[in-house]
Amino acid sequence: MNSKKFLSRSWRSRKVYSTTFSIAIRYLWLLFKGRLLGQKYLQPRLTKLHVSSAFKLKESFLELRGLFIKIGQLVSILSSFLPEEFRKPLEEFQDRAPARPYEEIKKNVEAELGKPIESLFDTFQEIPLASASIGQVHRAKLKSGEEVVVKIQHDHISKIAEIDLQLFENVMKLVSSYFSMKGLEHVAAQVRQMIEEELNYSKEANYMAMINENLLPLEKIIVPQLFPEFCTSKIITSQYFSGVKINDIEQLDSWNIDRKNLAKRFLEMCCQMVLKDGIYHADPHPGNVLVTKNEEIILLDFGAVSVVSEKMKTGLSDLINAVTKGDSEEIIESMQYMGFIAKGQESTQFSEKILEFVQDFLQNEVQMESLNFNDIQINFETSHVVRLLDLISIKDLTNSFQVPKDYILLNRMIILAGGISAELAPQMNPLEVVRPYLRNFVVNDLSDLPKFIFEFIKKNLTNVITLPLELRKTLLKIRKGEVVLNQKGNTEKTNLFYFLGQQLIMVLLMLSSFFMAYRTSFDGFDKLSNYLISSGAIFALLWLRAILKARKYRRLLKGTRTK
Repeated sequence: MNSKKFLSRSWRSRKVYSTTFSIAIRYLWLLFKGRLLGQKYLQPRLTKLHVSSAFKLKESFLELRGLFIKIGQLVSILSSFLPEEFRKPLEEFQDRAPARPYEEIKKNVEAELGKPIESLFDTFQEIPLASASIGQVHRAKLKSGEEVVVKIQHDHISKIAEIDLQLFENVMKLVSSYFSMKGLEHVAAQVRQMIEEELNYSKEANYMAMINENLLPLEKIIVPQLFPEFCTSKIITSQYFSGVKINDIEQLDSWNIDRKNLAKRFLEMCCQMVLKDGIYHADPHPGNVLVTKNEEIILLDFGAVSVVSEKMKTGLSDLINAVTKGDSEEIIESMQYMGFIAKGQESTQFSEKILEFVQDFLQNEVQMESLNFNDIQINFETSHVVRLLDLISIKDLTNSFQVPKDYILLNRMIILAGGISAELAPQMNPLEVVRPYLRNFVVNDLSDLPKFIFEFIKKNLTNVITLPLELRKTLLKIRKGEVVLNQKGNTEKTNLFYFLGQQLIMVLLMLSSFFMAYRTSFDGFDKLSNYLISSGAIFALLWLRAILKARKYRRLLKGTRTK
């Protein structure tokens, strides 16, 4: 393609707008005919139109190149409101682009590093190892003998990026106006932020160095070493490593590598980054994770890195506390604190679904064989993980909230890590690896567990204090014969009273246990104090179960009254 034409704003604008309008007109015409001929005519043709429109869009993006290939990928990740048939072809985008000529690369390297390429490198391979929409990677050898890879941004990519992002934002505004689709402008803002961050190679190099330092304690985990004197905002030079993709099962087996142990180490690395260090590689697909014959795991390409902010950590703790209390409003508030913007009634429905999941889980999957805290068994199997991930998926979340990009990246990272783990060791339960990291993330360490429990009690004390009064009022009415029981909803009322009573009993036992634990610890009986803390924790769990069960029967009673 003629480079002047490729860089021309007018040509790119004409191509984008003509594609947008041709697709829009086909949808408007079909919807008009659907109103005349009915849903039976409309639905099958609408599905076919979704598929053909997606492929037309994909063809245009491939012709435009530049940032539109990456935009297509990001839109497929961010946009739950798009129909599945439309979104799927965009998900299949591979961020690959034709390699730029070596003369262009040579000119860019020399302009950035200020010296002839021959004086900087002993050898510099003209054919790239890979080429993508933003830049390409060449293998080279420094004068000092180190084997390196040089990642170089394409010429004029900043200019093309600005043109493409403006065009994309304009199209999102048009579609949002004419088709009344919510959230499109939010998606456009998120795409801009993610692409602008990826264009900053200096930021990528800094993140790379930070993650390298954080992962040093883990054995056989390698982040390539940087060579700062050969790095700029448009060039990254790092150590070269060879290996195979982490999901190359045939090669791993031929090297006699223990795949279950490899999967465990890979998940530990991901947990270390997300739950301990708070900064993580957000795109660990198999092409970015290599394995050597010596079982070393090598992380490549740090263009997508995200940080677990203090706001996210605090918000997550608040969210867990809100779920334990069964408070829908607090669930929404904690998510808003983390950057999620609620969309009215949908957000309330989402919080109710989360509460129902927790209630069902506590009722059916928590088993206690004795009054020893260590004997509590939580059967968090793969099916529960799938159900929970489905509840907090990008698709459901974006129906209820405007989702911040940090969560989108985290969600993608979890999906990719889980997929690699399943490929390597299908029989391994990843939660066995994740659980200790997650526990420490929520409670910091076990020494803070009593504090966590007491905070939980303090925030629920108002409900506990008022509960006996409500029961006394009800019992007094029953004694006086003032309570009339209706046949409809009778079972729900009985169950509600049962669990209200259970709440009172369990909270008294829990408070007594913790009080006695405090007294015995003060008197020097540490072993007895530990047993009492364990008992108190069990009573707290049973109290929580009773609260959630009572909520369930309240909802059922409300539903009965409205009928």
